[in-house]
Amino acid sequence: MPAVQKYAEILALLEALRWPVQHCGRNIARGSKCFTLGCTLNARGSKNFEEVLPSGKGVNRRTVPSTVDAVLGQRLWELMLEEGRALGYEFSSVQVNLNFPGKPHRDRNDTNHQWCCSLGDFTGGRLCWQEGDVEHKSNTCNMWTKLDGRHLHWVEPYEGVRYSLVLFSCTDHPALPLYYTPQRPCEANR
Repeated sequence: MPAVQKYAEILALLEALRWPVQHCGRNIARGSKCFTLGCTLNARGSKNFEEVLPSGKGVNRRTVPSTVDAVLGQRLWELMLEEGRALGYEFSSVQVNLNFPGKPHRDRNDTNHQWCCSLGDFTGGRLCWQEGDVEHKSNTCNMWTKLDGRHLHWVEPYEGVRYSLVLFSCTDHPALPLYYTPQRPCEANR
């Protein structure tokens, strides 16, 4: 698993951000915050979007949402592009989370695998995912982990302040087949 290249600078930016009051339209735990940099999709048949994907979903291609400081958000986007280049991964979007509870879910709008990492002062919080009957676990603290978010995935309980970043693509068509990890089952990566 590759290390986060600009860990200190990224963490400093995340700590300096004034997080949006809204919760990305999701009902998530108190104290949790999130937003998306880059492309976001709206419901099938959405109106007033310059671009509509073959799936019928409207695309918003703004880099930094209006609810996030433009300068800090733009620098975070640039750092994520650098991280993506180091991983050899082109993405359309970055999910930015603060203390996200990570209940089991699938990212059905993803079109291929994603890269995830976590930063901050916390204990616990391994990323877990299910591929068929096999469960995988990975310590993502300061490390990038590749998985396919279209599989069921979640985060183990943790204590402290945990930021997580997810590089993903939601605009590639046609979507790639489901990705399966080459790791051994239940491997606790260091």
